[in-house]
Amino acid sequence: MANGGVIGPVNDPTSSSTPVDAKTTTFTADGTFARQEGSPSSVHMLVVGAGGGAGQYCGGAGAGGMVEAPAYDFGTATGPFAVTVGAGGVGTGLGAAGSTARKGEDSVFTNPAPGPTYGTVTGLAGGAVGPSCNYNLPAEPTHWCLDMAGGSGAASGTYYSTTGPSTQGNSGGGTGYGNHAGDGSRPSGTDRGGGGGGAGAVGGTSPGNSDGGAGRASTASGGSVTYAGGGAGWNNTRTNAGGSGGGGGAQGNPPYDGTDGLGGGAGAGVDTSGAGTGTGSRTGGDGIVIIAEAAGDIVTYAATGVWQMQEVLKARTEGTWPGQ
Repeated sequence: MANGGVIGPVNDPTSSSTPVDAKTTTFTADGTFARQEGSPSSVHMLVVGAGGGAGQYCGGAGAGGMVEAPAYDFGTATGPFAVTVGAGGVGTGLGAAGSTARKGEDSVFTNPAPGPTYGTVTGLAGGAVGPSCNYNLPAEPTHWCLDMAGGSGAASGTYYSTTGPSTQGNSGGGTGYGNHAGDGSRPSGTDRGGGGGGAGAVGGTSPGNSDGGAGRASTASGGSVTYAGGGAGWNNTRTNAGGSGGGGGAQGNPPYDGTDGLGGGAGAGVDTSGAGTGTGSRTGGDGIVIIAEAAGDIVTYAATGVWQMQEVLKARTEGTWPGQ
């Protein structure tokens, strides 16, 4: 065997491996992610946007958009990667003209060097719905209801006929999930807002029901958890439930706010003052980002296949060089 010009016996290199456990990193606030050494480049990634806010006596707010990539591949990139977790949207009461419920914020996993298949992943914020979508205050519906579209749409109230659509699509190589909201109605003078859309189903349409749309389950955390349920709409003829996955309920079916860490949409509020002055606003749930890395090995190689010239000289001098 040739070793830098020295003819001698084969001296094979050796290797050793150190096991690396599987690791799941969960972000409920902004942060940075770096891959752990030894884990495979493919991970299970989940990104959920924040749910929208809702006002009183209106439709339910939409859940945050959900994006899942069970085999997101980093290639050779190790990070760090910026992670943004969206905050839930705030609601509003009847209030003054110009005040309105707000959408939540997007959740984003930023990959500054995307590969051919995987890149930056964005879960869009859920749509919001304000009380004027129900009460039709003069000149206000076009302002109060601007944010009804979202990751999942917010529902219309009893006077405003436009239903919030879902704007969540596939993102960064992951599959996007979101649904539109249900319509509201006002049969025989009763207020019945529709349900907000969820990641797994559309929102309920009144007068049949005003339940929030169901969310969608994921195993990214290690167990099956349902995320992104839509908020329930106001319906004074029945008690309405938020969608599974953190959607807020309405009128006697708490919790009314969307659940943080699940991206649930807010349920419709109610004026608790008895005099038309209560806020009745509900807040959407914050989003979440989860990255699950599989177990692997750190492999170390020892360069024993290279002979040192001092060793060769010593062996030759002492007459111990093989074949001498």
